[in-house]
Amino acid sequence: MVKQRKTEEQLKTGIFTIYSRYWDESSSDRRQVDFAQIYGTIISWCTDYLGIKANEMGVEIYNVVQRLIKNNTTVPKDESGFIKYLKTALYTAKNEYYRNNETSSTNISRDTRKKLKMVEEIIAIKESNMGRKLTESERRQCIPPKWFENIAEYTEIVNLKNTKTLEYDYHNTGEGNKIDSLNSKAKPPYMASASIDPQDEYFTKLDVLNLKNALEMVLHNTQERSRECYRSLFTAYCINKSLHIDELTPVLDNRILEEYLKNGEKPEQYEIYLKYHPDVKKDSAGVRSSEMVKKFLQNIETALKEKNL
Repeated sequence: MVKQRKTEEQLKTGIFTIYSRYWDESSSDRRQVDFAQIYGTIISWCTDYLGIKANEMGVEIYNVVQRLIKNNTTVPKDESGFIKYLKTALYTAKNEYYRNNETSSTNISRDTRKKLKMVEEIIAIKESNMGRKLTESERRQCIPPKWFENIAEYTEIVNLKNTKTLEYDYHNTGEGNKIDSLNSKAKPPYMASASIDPQDEYFTKLDVLNLKNALEMVLHNTQERSRECYRSLFTAYCINKSLHIDELTPVLDNRILEEYLKNGEKPEQYEIYLKYHPDVKKDSAGVRSSEMVKKFLQNIETALKEKNL
């Protein structure tokens, strides 16, 4: 007898029901069973209805479930909000998975790809355990020193692996093709020499619940006519900086999030500003949007300090 496939609504309700039950379990053994059931039901939902190749993304989806459990205080308690939160997390994981595993035109050996995958998994596990994104220096500490000749070699390979539009020069050294990074049009995302914005690092290290509370307070105290523009610009900031996107979903601009998850293109601040101020010129929109983001981040930082968060 062929087992009938569950409807999407049955799967979504099942995930929420098991997740809610998890917190009522007093036995750690029962919680492990619930965790496995949440994971398995999410796999079915991804495979049958979300177009996500879940069987290839076991580690990524496992980390999503871990974050659901670890960041319970930031997860919406109603079923509709919970499912929206989870869906955002899954599509974010999908985009990250394909960025990390897309085929590059460069010759990266199978051994190197394997090492990169293991480093990415180490980073993902640490970020899940810490409940936040790692800083650049913390990411570098996840690289076993014996795997690569130096940090620059690792970051160069990451750059080549994840960037589609760069041009490279090669020269033969007798050991195979080497990369001449002098003509590269962009820097690797974690290059040791790259400057780090102290403000970016400050927000990366924040406890996400404190950040969410401060964000809600600042938005509440913002004038109504400019509130949604600030919300949209901050959403773009979170996406572009990979900052707590999953956990802050309930208070971010979901239209921008959905568009990003759909096409994988990061939003431009000036374009967002123009949607709220269509009469402003493009150059001015870029400057004004940057000023608004800077002001908004300062307001959040002030709120955090005032509340001793």
